[in-house]
Amino acid sequence: MDCNNFFVSCERTVRPDLEKKPVLVLSNNDGCVIARSNEVKALGIKMGQPFFQIKELVKRHGIHCFSSNFILYEDISHRVMQLLEQFAPNPEIYSVDEAFLHLPDDTSRLRQIGIDIVKTIDQQVGVPVSVGIAPTKTLAKAAADIAKKDARYHGVACVDTPEKIATLQSMLPIGDVWGIGRRYAKFLISNGILTAKDFVDKPQQWVRRHMSVMGEKTWRELQGEPCFEYNRSPEKRQQIMVSRSFASVITTFEALREPVALFAASAAHKLRQQGMVAAQIEVFLSNGRFPADNAAKVWQSTIVSFATPVSNTTEITNAALLGLKSIVSKSVKYKQAGVVLRSLSHQEGIQADLFDTIDHDKHQKISAVMDRINQSYGRNYLRLAIQATESPSRQEMLSSKQPTRPDERNKKKH
Repeated sequence: MDCNNFFVSCERTVRPDLEKKPVLVLSNNDGCVIARSNEVKALGIKMGQPFFQIKELVKRHGIHCFSSNFILYEDISHRVMQLLEQFAPNPEIYSVDEAFLHLPDDTSRLRQIGIDIVKTIDQQVGVPVSVGIAPTKTLAKAAADIAKKDARYHGVACVDTPEKIATLQSMLPIGDVWGIGRRYAKFLISNGILTAKDFVDKPQQWVRRHMSVMGEKTWRELQGEPCFEYNRSPEKRQQIMVSRSFASVITTFEALREPVALFAASAAHKLRQQGMVAAQIEVFLSNGRFPADNAAKVWQSTIVSFATPVSNTTEITNAALLGLKSIVSKSVKYKQAGVVLRSLSHQEGIQADLFDTIDHDKHQKISAVMDRINQSYGRNYLRLAIQATESPSRQEMLSSKQPTRPDERNKKKH
């Protein structure tokens, strides 16, 4: 399952009136293009193109531009992944907008399941998705790409027979094969291998000699032999980091405390989503890769430990601000700040410190209530007073946080 033009689609959940209109999303500090609607792609605007180069084109064609709104995107991604569990338990989340699902072996129902996935996510979230169904991950990725580009598939491409696999091999450029990077694509093309069909026609010994083990696995996957394991239970991360660069320099604790509190709250939310707790939090500050006034590079950090590992927003935010206060210096012009939750472990089986007097249960219940409310109304709808609503980045075209509900979205379309 692959969400179509994901960041743009997220913005359209807030602004349904922009359906079929040119929309683009810009990177942090509104620097360059990181997402484009199909209408913007048709105008020739490239991914990564600096915004200042296309301002005249934006004005001429009435392109709607948005600053990157990652809180909104994470919120919608979470909703999409939750809906996928209706169709297959424990979907493997591959990225913020992609996931693999292990479907039942009843081939007569496969396409219908794909259609149901597309309809459900569109109706419940408002994000268009493409579904590729095949015996292997590599073929499924290619099928999803076809479903996205060719309207005749109505969002679902099912490659479930040897004949369909052969057809897909013939039409799939070698550079578009999942797992074939630029270096290998250049090498294969120089050897006359232009499509996946050309690739699988090569002897296995040739592939093994010229490419890595991963290359050989891709060769086998393209023929319908599963080699990349379906990961039903992805490993938990060893740490969680949230950081941002600022649009302008910051020199005071008072100006830094709100964004750092926001980062801490975001990290705590991700921690609870994983069912984990943290024993430490690191707070760091930097004057950026290219410091102002040719100053020397500065990197400051400190670690605050918890007597008992925690995941609630209140304690994690308080610890982050305690760490921030201990390292901030008025003589430094800061351009970046962040927090890192470390020493993660599972929530179950945590033993409280004998001398710990903090009421962790109370703070945990408060965080649970905040999570439920924010899940219904949007991330940061309810937050601690100290949290900023945004990091102080240059985001002059930032959209609303909350996507519209299905009934509101349908009204706005009319």
